[in-house]
Amino acid sequence: MSPGKVLDRLRHGVDDIMIFASLMVLAWPMVFARLTAEEARALDWLLPVAVVLFAGFAIAWLAKRWPLAQYAPVSAAIVMAAIVHRGGTPAEEGLTWLIILVAGTILVRQFLGTHTNDGLMRDLTRERAILARQAFRDPLTGVGNRAMFMEHATDALADADDTMTAVILLDLDGFKGVNDTYGHAAGDELLRVTAQRLNANVRSNDTVSRLGGDEFVVLLPGSPTT
Repeated sequence: MSPGKVLDRLRHGVDDIMIFASLMVLAWPMVFARLTAEEARALDWLLPVAVVLFAGFAIAWLAKRWPLAQYAPVSAAIVMAAIVHRGGTPAEEGLTWLIILVAGTILVRQFLGTHTNDGLMRDLTRERAILARQAFRDPLTGVGNRAMFMEHATDALADADDTMTAVILLDLDGFKGVNDTYGHAAGDELLRVTAQRLNANVRSNDTVSRLGGDEFVVLLPGSPTT
């Protein structure tokens, strides 16, 4: 297992511990402190612990879809700590509020970090889409390149049962003369217009690709055999 995956699992484990610990903080003054005072049997702890575990697993599951959900019990636990530990000597109360302030600061930092990570993931997804487009698209004409043609042709041949796949190869006669006479800008425009016209006259599942220079290929999968 790679170090990145190990750290990712460790991070998820810490997040789950944070959720369960926060739920215990919330439940302790209302349930567990009373059980301790009454010297309850171990069986009396079963239902509260089961409720905490069920709520923890539910929040952990929600956090996989909405990461900010994991901070709800933490926020509530901080408020609970502020309510329960109010009063006392000035030194004790000051220390309590200092601990709450530190915990709140960490919570806000984690909240902002989650938004930052979401933004980074969106940027990475966008960059990957751009790279994928560049890998399979001809930058001049916008149609597929040789790599796209080979991939689509391989898929078409693998899926062919009662159909056949046709391939049309074509190039532009006199293209070199256009470049020599009118310049490369005119030649590039001719290639773009050619690609547009080919795209306009094929089916949605056909593939138009530029192999290079003035050479184009059209893949026509799923053509009937009769």
